Amino acid sequence: MLVLTNAADDGARDLLIAFTAADRGRFVQHALLREFLPGKHDGGFHDPIGEEGISGIGIQSDTLLITQFGGSAWKWMSTDKYVYDASRKAFYLVESGGRSFHASGEEGQAEERMELETLSAKQKLNKEQAARLAALKELAEKVTWKTTRYPLGTKPMRR
Repeated sequence: MLVLTNAADDGARDLLIAFTAADRGRFVQHALLREFLPGKHDGGFHDPIGEEGISGIGIQSDTLLITQFGGSAWKWMSTDKYVYDASRKAFYLVESGGRSFHASGEEGQAEERMELETLSAKQKLNKEQAARLAALKELAEKVTWKTTRYPLGTKPMRR
């Protein structure tokens, strides 16, 4: 896999997938997906595929992984998993997951939510407390990593 960009690296990036030829002496282009990957500045304060240890492109076993990360105060993360189907000679998305969270408040929000839930078990919350608990539950839902799985062959890799 190669990530291709323009000289200034200021736009969307292409993904080139090549396989080793049968003679093992060269590579054969399998796919060139134009503008498949976001640009360096499309992740706010982060390069969506260039944050070492957090995002990037790799191969794990028989799966192509594309992990992205971005945002400023509100962060987002996603991972897409693609598998090559030799009978169809194509890559297919088999799993997609992600979450978003506030960089500074995740732990404090969880503690506050637990305190309000404990209080609500003992007594009726006032209007402000109930609204805050609902908001904290909504935030907790966004923080939770959500995964969607797809049967092989149903979601071709394309842009």
